[in-house]
Amino acid sequence: MRIVNFKYITEASDLLRKNGNFLSNKRLRRLAYLDVHMNNYKLFSLYMSYKKVMNNDAANNQTIAIVIVVGLMIAVALFLIT
Repeated sequence: MRIVNFKYITEASDLLRKNGNFLSNKRLRRLAYLDVHMNNYKLFSLYMSYKKVMNNDAANNQTIAIVIVVGLMIAVALFLIT
């Protein structure tokens, strides 16, 4: 099995614990491997719930980043207008 970054695994573990899913280290490494290296895999219901948690967190982070960028653009536009 290919190696998955340990930081990714620890962040995934924290996210899953916050959502009430407690997984063993071995199972978590397998899910992270599927997520990183075989992202079209859809045959495992535990993986689908794992993927849903990961995608939800990624979408939240992306929304926050977009709001920050739009806010900065508005601030620069207001600064240039006045």
